[in-house]
Amino acid sequence: MKGKRPLIDRIKQASTLGAKTLSERFADNLENPYSGLGGSRTISDADWKKLTELSGLKEADRFDLEGDIILYRNNCAARLSEPALTPADTREQLEKLARDAQDLHLAIERTLDNDGAAWALTAPTALAWGAADIWSLSEKLKCFAELASTAAGRCKPARTGPGDVNLHGLIESAALRWAESAGLPLSISKKRLGPEKKWNALEFIIATVRVADPEAWRPDQRFPNRSMDDRIQDIVKTMARRMRARES
Repeated sequence: MKGKRPLIDRIKQASTLGAKTLSERFADNLENPYSGLGGSRTISDADWKKLTELSGLKEADRFDLEGDIILYRNNCAARLSEPALTPADTREQLEKLARDAQDLHLAIERTLDNDGAAWALTAPTALAWGAADIWSLSEKLKCFAELASTAAGRCKPARTGPGDVNLHGLIESAALRWAESAGLPLSISKKRLGPEKKWNALEFIIATVRVADPEAWRPDQRFPNRSMDDRIQDIVKTMARRMRARES
């Protein structure tokens, strides 16, 4: 169109009008890593309060623990995006896909049971779907979940023990931070310690992993008889035994 400026010029102007340039925002984030997130934190205030009660950690420790969680999440994302996954990783990926498809199928059915939501989805607009189309999508998601679950069964299963190196790394970091803060040996005991009898190493570590990866508590076909809490306890128990052996 005559008189229209090249696209690259318009993009450059749009990126600077009423806002800082990308490079300026990047520099700001280096000084304040939470500025680009509206002040949000990796660990919410409510979660941090619980973690400090279980460990005696100070506010100065929050940034370091958040760094551990960010590293764990980045490793999880990188692991799923790798072009060549192991058979066990592929199985895990397909199992997650099956769970997500099944969850969406159930969510659609629950939503359609709500007359207000069903009307809003099917009311005559340019984007509306017919009720039959939505039900069809829900049924296809259910079938796809079964397909993905079956496909996962064709892959070589993962090891029968808690062998996730990334998970081990997060648990080890949390365990060491608890032991350093509390000044006490690592243990899986349910006994509460500290001045107010609130500190507990295992509960702190489980809570940290739950903040980092809530989805880890979804049912896992690799460990049908072991909950996520049990798996974390096994890892902490091994760590505690190893630490005692080094100290003796």
